[in-house]
Amino acid sequence: MAQEIKMSAAGLKAMQDELEYLKTVRRKELAEEIKEARSHGDLSENSEYDEAKNTQGLVENRITEGPGGEPHHRAGADGQERCRHRRERAERG
Repeated sequence: MAQEIKMSAAGLKAMQDELEYLKTVRRKELAEEIKEARSHGDLSENSEYDEAKNTQGLVENRITEGPGGEPHHRAGADGQERCRHRRERAERG
């Protein structure tokens, strides 16, 4: 099981702000980039479209942080907020 790491209130706030930005602003930006790239025609040779779709995948992965859509943060048994991807990164070294 993943080791849980405590995070400061400032670190939690930064993570929450990033998540809000990705969900509200960046998703819309990427939708517009994809729409613009599609308007250029043939998608099979459209590098702008490929790049926008790849970026969209990375952003969505960042939002969900893994299979099953497990959220970034959750409260531990002691009520402390935990950040899943930081725990996993610490385990990898």
